[in-house]
Amino acid sequence: MKLLLKKDGQENGYWMKFPVTGKNGSRILETRTDISKVSESPYIDDVKCEVQEIRKSLIGKRLFQDNNLELMNEIAERLELLSEKEQELLNAVLVLEQPDNMEQVSVFIKNLDRYTLNHDICSLTDFGKFLVKEKKINVPAVLKEYI
Repeated sequence: MKLLLKKDGQENGYWMKFPVTGKNGSRILETRTDISKVSESPYIDDVKCEVQEIRKSLIGKRLFQDNNLELMNEIAERLELLSEKEQELLNAVLVLEQPDNMEQVSVFIKNLDRYTLNHDICSLTDFGKFLVKEKKINVPAVLKEYI
């Protein structure tokens, strides 16, 4: 995963690869403590990642505020461990849940086992039909033509 980081008022930014590890990671963590003003803290302007929907949850967030740097590192480490199917599932989860911060993204990644991706369900109608079948709901004959 790569993040394009920019500072307020600057046109150009720099790409940073995550997860950060080793000496580079330690140096970045130390730099974070030196940044006192919000305007000096870079924000995420773009994201390159296999899980496309993650962009919406990360763009605009300040990297060195709160514990965002640690969370970003944790998210990137977990993303590296996901299979293609799990990445596809995470993409769907992020579309469904629409998280607005890094903590929520991290929670969804940790809890992917609570979700199932069913490629036959593409609309609310499909979902309704699935529930009727799955829950073995007895539908009155007059309503069956609408299903």
